[in-house]
Amino acid sequence: MSQWFTLDRLTLSYFFIAIAAFVATQSLYGLLSRPVVRRLELNRRMKMILNEGNRENVFVELMKARGLTKTGGYRYPLFRRFNSLIVQSGTTAGLETIVIVILFFTLAVFGVFTFYLRLEPLLSVPLGLGLGIGLPMLLLLRLRARRRRAFADQLPDALELIARSLKAGHPLPVALTLASREVSDPLGSEFGIMSDEMAYGHSLSRALRNLESRVGQEDLSVLATGIIIQSEVGGNLIELVSSLANLMRDRVKLRRKVRTLTSEGRFSGAALSVLPLLMFLALQIVAPVYYGAVWGKSAVTTSLVIAMVWMLLGNLVIYRMVNFKF
Repeated sequence: MSQWFTLDRLTLSYFFIAIAAFVATQSLYGLLSRPVVRRLELNRRMKMILNEGNRENVFVELMKARGLTKTGGYRYPLFRRFNSLIVQSGTTAGLETIVIVILFFTLAVFGVFTFYLRLEPLLSVPLGLGLGIGLPMLLLLRLRARRRRAFADQLPDALELIARSLKAGHPLPVALTLASREVSDPLGSEFGIMSDEMAYGHSLSRALRNLESRVGQEDLSVLATGIIIQSEVGGNLIELVSSLANLMRDRVKLRRKVRTLTSEGRFSGAALSVLPLLMFLALQIVAPVYYGAVWGKSAVTTSLVIAMVWMLLGNLVIYRMVNFKF
């Protein structure tokens, strides 16, 4: 009976590990494959238009893939913050797919902690929920931050292109359409969606606010406010766009300088977080019985929980030190 239970527990451990590996692979592929494909092509929207031939169908497909309605609203308003994170991360996996991935990943992590590491359910349940939900959310946050940086790097050049188009006598919607054709993603497709929204009945201010909501980049608030004020009270639009391009280029330089100066802090936070886990896994592989004598004791479990809480607090302090708005 004891051998059967040991074999069954080992089989369950391998089963949950296999599920975790499968879910992790599928989630990474679904979230990261799209940016890889987009780097190989100039502009995803323009390629879809060339293949599809119908601009309106491409617009509807792009909005649906991002979890948005044709009017720019969220398809799941009850999960507004989560829906916003998915939209701003740029992934096209869909809210339903991501929720399923989180559920299976949580189940797999709980199984590993319960059957393989033999933790008490009182400890494995919160750990399973924390890691199962936290790791996919961290991945989405990472994708959103990377996409925002790429958008901010492209924005000054795109504004200069718009300013040159305005100098040539083109109206602003035509200049935005030109920028959407000539600039790579993520800015190219986002400006293209904004141009389509204006072509299908949205006002300039509404299209700019929708763009700001889809991307979440702080420079877009300055751009939208400046252009909306200019459209209402009048003024030199060419000078405004050129000034905004210079301002945003200076902001990009400042961000890069700050990122360089805080790189040591970010590396320290990552190293201090990963090193204890790597040491634990290494000891489990090299000497599986190292923790065997004390693993089930309540004092050890309490100490591990306290250590994890302190590590999370330390990571939070480091994050606040190296990330700030300016």
